[in-house]
Amino acid sequence: AGARGQRVEGVLRKGEAGNRFATNDPERGRFVYLDVDALAERAGTSRVVVYETNGGGGGEGGSQWPAHRPLSSFLDFYVQPSTHLVYAATWGSLCGLGSVLTYLRFLR
Repeated sequence: AGARGQRVEGVLRKGEAGNRFATNDPERGRFVYLDVDALAERAGTSRVVVYETNGGGGGEGGSQWPAHRPLSSFLDFYVQPSTHLVYAATWGSLCGLGSVLTYLRFLR
C-alpha cells in the first residue's frame, strides 16, 4: 500500500525570533515564542506550523472552539483609517499635554 497525502488549506508561520527578555526551555516543554525548530524536535514532527486552517467541523450544536477566522482576513490590513485617526489623536494629545506640563514644571 502506498502512502497517501493529505491536503491542508491554511496559513503557515515561519516562527518568531527570540529575544533577551524571553527564553524557551524545550527540555521542560516551556515555549514563550514560536521556535519552529525546537518545537519540531521536541514533538518529533516536521518543521511546519499551521497557524490557521480552513477547517470545518465543530463541536456539538455547531459550536467550534477556538473560533476560526476566514483565511482572507490574513490578507487584510487590520488598522482601518478610523483606527489610525484615533491613534494619531491619542499620541498628539499626549505630546501636547506633555509639552504643556514640561513648560509649567521646568520652564516657567
